[in-house]
Amino acid sequence: QANVHQEKARLGLLKEKLRELELRIKLDVEAAVYNLRSTGKRISATEKALEQANESLRIELEKYDLGKGSITDIFDAESALLDIQTIYYSALADYHIYSTQLKFVQGRL
Repeated sequence: QANVHQEKARLGLLKEKLRELELRIKLDVEAAVYNLRSTGKRISATEKALEQANESLRIELEKYDLGKGSITDIFDAESALLDIQTIYYSALADYHIYSTQLKFVQGRL
């Protein structure tokens, strides 16, 4: 009977560890989903900024061709475009990282 009691206690411990593990997995999945959604929104916002930066550069080039702008304005527009591109590609990389993380915590890798 002591063995039965001991095994029941051990079973209770194992059930509690399983519950903790399930909760940790659930939390990891929720965090990965949140990160993925957040990064998707960041990509969307950055795409709009990319469009604006490209348009700004186009305008500065056109102004320069017409003799109404300076090369410094072009360089500034190119610099702004490069900054946005860096942010955009960083967000894309994060998206792929979080996508892989989600697959991992879901056991699909």
